[in-house]
Amino acid sequence: MLVQVISIFRDQSCVEVCFGPHVVRIRDSKYLRNPANDPHRQPYLTVPIDCWNQFLGLALSKQPGTVALGSLDAGDALTVELSMNGEAVVVSGTQRVELRFTTEEWDAFIKGVADGEFDPH
Repeated sequence: MLVQVISIFRDQSCVEVCFGPHVVRIRDSKYLRNPANDPHRQPYLTVPIDCWNQFLGLALSKQPGTVALGSLDAGDALTVELSMNGEAVVVSGTQRVELRFTTEEWDAFIKGVADGEFDPH
């Protein structure tokens, strides 16, 4: 069973999270706002469920950092980069995916994390 949770900013979806039995998938809803983008090619990051709480803790810390994704791929890691104005880039080396979130989108995600909206069900 898949469960999807979405953070909302100004009536627009931002960070979309889909829980599977063993992994969590993260994607950015802005991709689908462009009608030229193919929904079947929407980029997403995959995080093993056993690494998810570490990622949430990193987001709550409001600091840049890295979470090893060893149970998915021994050499992969999820990195959160923060700009001076609060924009966030979440990237995975081996998955070759980079998701960019505005300050407002990332703040909405962090508030959702703090409220428990993104806890595994």
